[in-house]
Amino acid sequence: HRMTIVANRMLTSMGQQVTDVACREKMAIWTFQVVDYCNLNRHTAELAMRMMDRFLSQNNDTASPRNASTSIAQECLVDRKKYQLAAMTCLYTSIKINEAEFLDPDIIASLSRGMATPAKVVQMEGHILRALDWHIGGPTGTDVVDHLVQLLPKSVPQHVKRVIIERARCAIHQSLLDYELSTIISPTALGYAALVHSLDDLDEWSRTQYIDRDAIVADTEVTEIILDCNTEEEDAHHQDSIAWANARLGEITTDGRNTNKRAASSKPKSSQD
Repeated sequence: HRMTIVANRMLTSMGQQVTDVACREKMAIWTFQVVDYCNLNRHTAELAMRMMDRFLSQNNDTASPRNASTSIAQECLVDRKKYQLAAMTCLYTSIKINEAEFLDPDIIASLSRGMATPAKVVQMEGHILRALDWHIGGPTGTDVVDHLVQLLPKSVPQHVKRVIIERARCAIHQSLLDYELSTIISPTALGYAALVHSLDDLDEWSRTQYIDRDAIVADTEVTEIILDCNTEEEDAHHQDSIAWANARLGEITTDGRNTNKRAASSKPKSSQD
């Protein structure tokens, strides 16, 4: 019941206007509130927001069976009620694929203040799956961090690795409230940037005792393998993206909230995994 009250307050503040950055941030907060209240893995919220951003980026420029579903994605950008339904459905789908248990469509519908029915939730899920051609898994920034940590020197103690992972994950979760961080760079580059941010945030003793931060960041073999760089130009692009994302993460995590300030460094072009 309390979860319903929280969800209702969040959704009440959103009318029928065109979807904007503030709308996305509110739905990201709502997603985390539901996940935290239900004691679910926060990676589920990350996966849901990643799914939502990818769904909304679809277009129907070419004739295909997915056109009807991609048209729905475009409608979500100009109708907040449909956007809310899509965001809730992405969480519903993410829970199904990432948790041991799943929420019934009736529960998701009950959180919509009568805006949606269980049938509409199931119908929207079909649109999302078709628009994304059923590619609804990772990688997410958190997935990348978990793999990158395994490349740290064996001399780094497990308790230090746990701190690095936790801080990197917190930065990634905070980044989900930030439209630019979530949509401009790939999850792979974001995960790499979050790791660098976490290394920068370590206390000076741990950083000097166990980790050569600059050597890790400058390791071109890592960027070639993890970021799939085949040319110097691609490597330079990814390094620019990582530098920008690291600066952006520093802003939003220092403030403790999404400030929507721009990083001092230039913004990289969009990239996809």
